[in-house]
Amino acid sequence: MSEQREAVGAAETISEPPGLLDRLRNRDHTRGNLLKSLMVLAVPLLGSSLFAGVVFQLVDLKLVSGLGPDAITAVVVTNQSLRQIFFMMIMGGSFGTQALIARAVGMGKGEAADHIAGQVMLLGASLAALAALLGLLFPGEMLGALKVSERVLEIGTPYVRLVFLFQFGFVFVFLTNAVLNGAGDTATPFIITLVQAFLALLAEWALIYGRLGLPALGVRGVALGLACGQAVSIALLMRVVSSGSSRIHLRGRHMRPDPAVLKQILAMSWPPALQMIGGFLVTVLFIRVMGGFGDEAQAAYSIGLRLSMVGPMLGLPLASACATLTRAAINSSSSARSSVARPRGSSSPIARIARRSIAATLIEARPPRLPQRCLPRYSCRSPPAGGSTNDFPESWRSAARR
Repeated sequence: MSEQREAVGAAETISEPPGLLDRLRNRDHTRGNLLKSLMVLAVPLLGSSLFAGVVFQLVDLKLVSGLGPDAITAVVVTNQSLRQIFFMMIMGGSFGTQALIARAVGMGKGEAADHIAGQVMLLGASLAALAALLGLLFPGEMLGALKVSERVLEIGTPYVRLVFLFQFGFVFVFLTNAVLNGAGDTATPFIITLVQAFLALLAEWALIYGRLGLPALGVRGVALGLACGQAVSIALLMRVVSSGSSRIHLRGRHMRPDPAVLKQILAMSWPPALQMIGGFLVTVLFIRVMGGFGDEAQAAYSIGLRLSMVGPMLGLPLASACATLTRAAINSSSSARSSVARPRGSSSPIARIARRSIAATLIEARPPRLPQRCLPRYSCRSPPAGGSTNDFPESWRSAARR
């Protein structure tokens, strides 16, 4: 009798419909409604950016502001310059990772996706080790290169050292999220991001000001609090990717170096990384220039840079979702979906959207019509004595004709 009950219970468990989270995580984005797939991918990504890139940044800035202007300068200048170069490199790597994982999943090659994920972890560990070495050996030199004051250098050097030593947490979390996003699971990273942001802010508050029985560490508490949140995220993400509960099942054999796959990941990653690093170098130059106007000017400029990231952090999720859908659809066995995504000369929907977007941009960017009072005192129809209409610049003649 008990055996029959167990059999009935097992049958009921098998027939039980999957929950909302399971449906979001395991949705097949190569089939079904395209807009629904886009929303399933983009909404959690938007939520992650909203909490990790906007809310967290603003609250973190508020916590640091209680330490005074020198501490604000040390933290913000470090985050918006020294940490940014690794952020740009990791972001470039995440683009390549997401593309390769999405292609493997779209082709139905789960083992290949797992293998790519393992190689990405190897690259991330190498980059994190380099960051830790730089932070251990040259924290003062790196911060001093930004032309900060002696007081800021004194406060900020321990912060730079800790941030670079704990860079592995950021690298692992960011790349693992990219792996899951490429596999079509954006819900799991979103939930873990919420947990990380809350715990990191709580730990920062406690370690900065000595709350909850913890010592007051000041600026060092900012780095240690962030590391606490990342440690929890690492544990949760490792459980997800190693337990087989997601589309990516990372195992030991996937971590063995594979030069061919590593080369492929680097080939997909370095162009976007190089492009973003180019913009970063300009930012570093301006931060250094601001150092000549004093700590307050340098801090204000760096805070403005942090706030200016709100727009990109809200726009990148949609681009990321579109990239994942496109890569998976192009390599899928679904002829209907792949025909929409794959370019087919001038008839490609993506090509038509691109052309219309460019045309709309050019129309909006056209020179405005000049009011009559802004035109020259003489028009192209009445040239000055001894001259002709050809003596006027073309811009004047065009303005007069309008």
